[in-house]
Amino acid sequence: FKPVIPDGYCIEQGWRGDQTPAIWSKLVNEAFGDFVQEWTPEHFEREICSKVDQFDRRGLFFASHDGRVVGSAFAWLDKADFDKGRVHFVCVLPEHRRRGLA
Repeated sequence: FKPVIPDGYCIEQGWRGDQTPAIWSKLVNEAFGDFVQEWTPEHFEREICSKVDQFDRRGLFFASHDGRVVGSAFAWLDKADFDKGRVHFVCVLPEHRRRGLA
């Protein structure tokens, strides 16, 4: 299976250094608006990165368009049972929805 990435978009796997919590928090706040509580980089570290039984930095993906991060998702793995995983926290900015990113 090879996913089809819409023209003009790039999907990148992985961590973006120390800026990752700020990049991700800003994206989630813009994508979900008032639907979720306000995320901060500290909240990301505490609520996502601390889940060592599920979170692995290699499972973080960003979608970009013209150099701007417009979407994200996590691939989480249950480290106690490697047969189980899930896609977690899929988000795309409103102006980039319905284009085949999620």
